Amino acid sequence: MKRWIVFILFSIQILTAQTKFDLQGHRGARGLAPENTLPAFLIAIKYQVTTLEMDVVITKDGKVLVSHDPWINKTFCIQPEGKKWGKVSRLKYNIFKMNYEEVKKYDCGSQFYPRFPEQKLQNVHKPLLSELIPEIQTYLKENNLPQVQYSIEIKSAKWADGIFHPIPKVFSELLINDLIKLGILDNCIIQSFDVRPLKYLHANYPEIKISYLVLNKKSFEKNMKRLGFIPNMYSPNYKLVDSLLIQKAHQKNMQIIPWTVDLESEMQKLIDLGIDGLITDYPNLGKIVIDKNFKPSAN
Repeated sequence: MKRWIVFILFSIQILTAQTKFDLQGHRGARGLAPENTLPAFLIAIKYQVTTLEMDVVITKDGKVLVSHDPWINKTFCIQPEGKKWGKVSRLKYNIFKMNYEEVKKYDCGSQFYPRFPEQKLQNVHKPLLSELIPEIQTYLKENNLPQVQYSIEIKSAKWADGIFHPIPKVFSELLINDLIKLGILDNCIIQSFDVRPLKYLHANYPEIKISYLVLNKKSFEKNMKRLGFIPNMYSPNYKLVDSLLIQKAHQKNMQIIPWTVDLESEMQKLIDLGIDGLITDYPNLGKIVIDKNFKPSAN
């Protein structure tokens, strides 16, 4: 009898987790459209993601810009007036040393990106967070779609303070001020590999949901000690995930949301292990796998 009770309770727990599975579109839908741009986020919404994952950096004039790199990346950006790149240095095209009006001149969506050949190319610039969010919110409202979450990564590192971004306190406050003005703070998750902004936000804005991004191969215990508090989510590279890691995180009431999972076979393996969500460049593939696992059969 006890075994049956345990089995039933475990089954209920699994079903509950399934109904809350979090499909996150990485940089919108990087595999299908230019990363961190409105077209990429709208495509992700089309495939019913629950969370839009994005990155932010800071411009010279203190604006929060949606961009993974704190510099203009020649891999997928075109110079104003089609000028050739020539010799490129990250410092020369450092966004932290450029006003937003200067950043806007770079087309970061029309150039073919060999790593993502399925991208629908189009002339787009890196958007301000304050420009992007209202566009998304309007789209959701006009199409009677459910509210999405925004998982926003603070791109910072100690060595880059004052070079590619402001110190964590200033960076964090610039972001929080935008989120408050936009009215989406309750729908946001703030994530980073850098524990410093996460610690600052936890201490000063304890209501904000926090996700700890992890790439290193240190133990779960060492990483948690380094962070110093229990976040809402533990988000490792998907290759670091195993059943024991999931068990340890769940024991602390943390969700496991691995990144960046782009193969259906890997998505299925991780779902079988018991992850709570995943981050992918291809939300179209993510939707296929999720529909197979979490939606009831028509029969």
